[in-house]
Amino acid sequence: MTEFKGTRIRSTSFEAPDLGPTNRLIRPSKFTLIVIAIGMVLSFIGWFLFTASSVYLDLEPSSAKFEIQERLHYQLGDRQLIIPGEIRINAFADGYYDLEQRVQIADRPNQIVKLSLEPLPGKINIVSNAPGAKVFLGDSLLGVTPIDSAAIPAGSHQIQVVHPRFVDEDFEINVTGRGLAQTFDLNLEPAWADVEITTNPANAEILVDGQTIARTPAIVQIIEGQRNLELKLTGHKSIVRKLRVTRGEPISLTDISLAIADAMLTVETSPTGGSIQINGNYRGQSPIKVAVDANVELKIVATKAGYSPVERDIKLSPNTQQDIILNLAPSMGSLKIVVQPEDATIRLDGKLAADLKEGAQLLSKPYLLTLSKPGYAEIKQTVTPIAGQSQVLSFELQTIAAAEFASIPNLVRTAQGSPLKLIPSGEVNLGAPRRARGRRSNEIERRVTISKPFYLGQFEVTNREFLQFDPSHNPGLMGRILLNESDRPAVNVNWDKAVAFCNWLSLEEGLSPAYSQVGGEWQLTQPLTNGYRLPSEAEWVLALTASDQRGLKPTFPWGEVLPPTEILGNLADETARDTVPYIVEGYDDGYRGPSPVGKFNPNRFGLYDLVGNAAEWVNDRYSVSGSEGPEMDRFGPQSGNLFVIRGSSYLMGRFGELRTAYRDFGQEGRQDVGFRIARSLPQSSEP
Repeated sequence: MTEFKGTRIRSTSFEAPDLGPTNRLIRPSKFTLIVIAIGMVLSFIGWFLFTASSVYLDLEPSSAKFEIQERLHYQLGDRQLIIPGEIRINAFADGYYDLEQRVQIADRPNQIVKLSLEPLPGKINIVSNAPGAKVFLGDSLLGVTPIDSAAIPAGSHQIQVVHPRFVDEDFEINVTGRGLAQTFDLNLEPAWADVEITTNPANAEILVDGQTIARTPAIVQIIEGQRNLELKLTGHKSIVRKLRVTRGEPISLTDISLAIADAMLTVETSPTGGSIQINGNYRGQSPIKVAVDANVELKIVATKAGYSPVERDIKLSPNTQQDIILNLAPSMGSLKIVVQPEDATIRLDGKLAADLKEGAQLLSKPYLLTLSKPGYAEIKQTVTPIAGQSQVLSFELQTIAAAEFASIPNLVRTAQGSPLKLIPSGEVNLGAPRRARGRRSNEIERRVTISKPFYLGQFEVTNREFLQFDPSHNPGLMGRILLNESDRPAVNVNWDKAVAFCNWLSLEEGLSPAYSQVGGEWQLTQPLTNGYRLPSEAEWVLALTASDQRGLKPTFPWGEVLPPTEILGNLADETARDTVPYIVEGYDDGYRGPSPVGKFNPNRFGLYDLVGNAAEWVNDRYSVSGSEGPEMDRFGPQSGNLFVIRGSSYLMGRFGELRTAYRDFGQEGRQDVGFRIARSLPQSSEP
């Protein structure tokens, strides 16, 4: 650049070239522009009117205002012209939530779009006659009364009101909403009753279910239901009552007397274990601690077996405590024990006391005396020596067999109510000596031992009893005498029927039948069962007790005299003179035919009619075979179709028929033959 430094610049002349004619821009006039604009507007309006849909906006509430967004629209009267497509509508009204909602406008005329604005919650006030009540709206706690301005949606609502002293209730409230204030006044039903309580003295504390609520006198409100009412006053006994309260039903509990409070008393004795009575009432064994009446004279008596009683009088103040000790003095008596056999062992309260055989001084109290010896039944008895006296007690031990027999019931009854008497074991002579007056050839002498006690019917089986087994039974007539009266012995019964009756009666009582059929014949089951059966011939004779004081068998069951010196059975007597060929001269028992059972005196076992009335079937089959020696528990032959009949009857009056040894036999029933039942002891009862 240095080479141009200092050089001067000069201007040169310029002349523009000639380009020929110029093209000028033609501008439209203002009028033209206006015409064009109007045409375009009219075209747009035509297009809009042709393509827009007519839409009626149905708003709830009708006063709501709205705005349409995102689409070309035009209001034409009460309708909107809107280009089809999705629009957004904003609606708003006082008391309602603002609404923003998208709506799809279809391409069709005359559409209706319904829009509802949600009202604002109401401002709800809830009051009730039960302040503090809980108010639930559904499962939610709304609040506790009184409730102020709770926001609750508009509409119908169920509320539940709960208060411990009022009945729970449900209410329906209609909430207007739109932020408007509403007040609901709820009236609950009281759940209590008024209870008037007065006491003497007054000022007692009133407790209901353990809670103090007032003092007497008072009218208190107690909630319905089963309540525990307690009244308490210092220095007095509390009163506790169960109270059933029904709401709205007043209760009056007036002039309740409160007793003075108890005092506490402790009583001890020396020695301990004394029985304590206070004013005649037993209160326990010392030492004791008991509540007693205050301000009352108390008589305290202490007793103990073997000691002299001690008394003490005392009076205590309310709510005080006293301890006393009573000393008991021993009380003695002399006791001597005489026992057979003499070598029996003597125990007193389980301890050997051989000195009692000579006599000993003992406390005058109960002792358990035990006397024992091998082979004999033990005796246990409570004895008490008498204070200041000498006492001698005598005992005789029984053999075990005798004691066990004594323990067996003396009488049992059938299901029909008929009694059976207990007959002891023993020995009996059957038959008669060859030279005995009136002896018959079938009266074979035998010595039979009956080893076990047994039961034998106290009476002969009656028609009443037999008819329960065989309703068809009809004993018929003897001349003009009826034999079927209910209390007469059941006669005209054969041996098989008598045995069948025994089995039937056993089954009725759940016993094991005594008979079973073997080869078509009834056989007595061995060993013997506990069921009913006919007595053996030996048992029947043993029960007759036909022996005198020397053990000798008399000619007749009553002795040696004929006729008997007393009326002892229904025999062929003077009244039957025209009925039977033989009578007992000079004897009149008052019955021409069979008598009711049990009309004459019993024998020493308490059995009736073994003499007279009906002769009786026994278990044994008939036999005249001899005896090879003493026999044990004889029940006769195992087979045979004839059976032994024992005893005299109301048709018998001859010497030979009335004898003790007389025995008859048969198979079929007779008008003067009945039966009585026997029963063996259960195995556990046998000695």
